[in-house]
Amino acid sequence: MQLTLPAPVEARLSAESAALHLAIAQTSNLLTRPDGVEHALKAAELAVHLADRGTENRARALAAQIFVNRSMGAEALAILEPATAGLDETETNAAPVFAELARLYMMQDRSGESVDMAERALRSAAPQRDTEVIVNALVTQGSAIANLGRFDEAEAIMRGAMNLADREGHITAALRARNNLGSTLIVDVPQSTLLPLMNESVELALRFGLAGWGAQHLTSRAFTYLSLGEWEAARADLDTLAEWDLTELHAAVVATTRAILAAAGGDEATAEAALVEARDLLRTIDTIPQVTSVASGIAMAHLVLGQWASALRAVAGLEGGGNDPIICQLSSFSAAASGDREAIAETLLRTDALDKLRISNVIRAQVRASAAAISGRWDEARAEYAATLTEYRELDYNLEAALLGLEFGAYLGDRFDDGRAAGAQAEAWFAERGAQAVVERYRSAFRGTPAPPAPGATSPQRAVPIDAEQRA
Repeated sequence: MQLTLPAPVEARLSAESAALHLAIAQTSNLLTRPDGVEHALKAAELAVHLADRGTENRARALAAQIFVNRSMGAEALAILEPATAGLDETETNAAPVFAELARLYMMQDRSGESVDMAERALRSAAPQRDTEVIVNALVTQGSAIANLGRFDEAEAIMRGAMNLADREGHITAALRARNNLGSTLIVDVPQSTLLPLMNESVELALRFGLAGWGAQHLTSRAFTYLSLGEWEAARADLDTLAEWDLTELHAAVVATTRAILAAAGGDEATAEAALVEARDLLRTIDTIPQVTSVASGIAMAHLVLGQWASALRAVAGLEGGGNDPIICQLSSFSAAASGDREAIAETLLRTDALDKLRISNVIRAQVRASAAAISGRWDEARAEYAATLTEYRELDYNLEAALLGLEFGAYLGDRFDDGRAAGAQAEAWFAERGAQAVVERYRSAFRGTPAPPAPGATSPQRAVPIDAEQRA
């Protein structure tokens, strides 16, 4: 015999069940457990039967957020766009839905739509002073505005959002604000100046046991250490993550970073295995900043392995996500080392569309240097190489400076004293880190045409002093 409960009792039990599923989903999200989506969608289903629009909106926003956190944009979009269709800004918990769709649009390079959707979230959250949603909407809006080239405005918005999150005690929002602020600032300031922000973020995430944001900030810091040349610190961060349950994105970043470090240390088997893992994980994500970031890491690993064609293929056809400068940089390294005139010409054309921020200007100069070297315009190449190396070092892109130093030396070391010195300095930099294998591979696989000694010269020309007023 089936027991039929009175309608009020059944409704109360359903409401309690919806609240329980929602709480489990929230906890799973903090711990990066994938089952959170199922609980959030179950909460939404129960809320529909109860005609509880507030709980339904909150649950759908949370389910989408879990997918976005895993860089699964298509799945999130399938939840959010139907949820926002006809959604009034005055509805209970409409703001989280708008805020999450704004975030997803930002990660799909739909920046204008992201700014507009974030504005809807802000208007919806304002009457209730839902400061956590306000912070997240502002961070998204700032990030989208940065993608539109409005750097200083973006920085101001995100610093304000970070301060509000700190004041109100919204830890996850505070960590997201720090993450997006750092990824915005890194294009215009020395990398080492961002380490205090990264260290603070890691400490906050670990103190509160937030595995997802802990993994995000640890992987970001590890990759920064890699570029700085502080490889033992990078390995320490990866070791911290070794026993964690990681999302597909963070596992992919760990794999690419391990591949680069293993390749640099001469362990090609480990590097290749890590690259296989990274490529497999890359197929599971589809949000543009994350796809282009992981692909760029894969390309860097191939560069360190001396596999120029594979490095070019890793980023071929990719664009967006704020990573166009890095894609141009990696393409230039690959094309120059292989002497590929067509690839360097395509890359040079791409740099025309880059923004005017500092790292983009440096990479633009790098591509000009490589294009000039490949074409045999030795004096032009020499000037561009020297200027680019100085800028890379000032911005603390030390790994990239070392790779460019190898290129400078390979093309111009027989002709100019400063070319030979740049190559020697790069070789010493790698040797200090036990990475002589990188130098050996570069020499072996280099396919460019080096400059001949200057006519009548018995030794490379001495470096010409650079005017004090000239950028170098």
